[in-house]
Amino acid sequence: ALSEAVVDAYRPDAEQVGHIIDATICPGIKVLGDKVLRDKELLTQGLANLVENAIRHTPPGVTELDLPRLADRFYRGERSRTGSGNGIGLSLVAAIVELHGATMRVDRLSPGLCITISF
Repeated sequence: ALSEAVVDAYRPDAEQVGHIIDATICPGIKVLGDKVLRDKELLTQGLANLVENAIRHTPPGVTELDLPRLADRFYRGERSRTGSGNGIGLSLVAAIVELHGATMRVDRLSPGLCITISF
């Protein structure tokens, strides 16, 4: 439900700039967490950061050289250096994913990217 809410919230913004959000969400998936960590807020923030980065910073393609470094803290690809942001969005997503015992994989598509988060 959390993933679907984030996707639904950002879909109009994405479509307005010519992007398509395609999310495959397993029905009934639950992530166990610790209330002290405020997991719901962290996961929402992580997913929102992922989608916001896609909307704001992803050109129609990402260079092969940028791909392995996209989740590095403060890294900005050559095409993104003139825009807004400071390069911490995807590194924050990666940290939240790791905190929850999940994995994040980035694959290049033509055009765009496919980012897979697996719990």
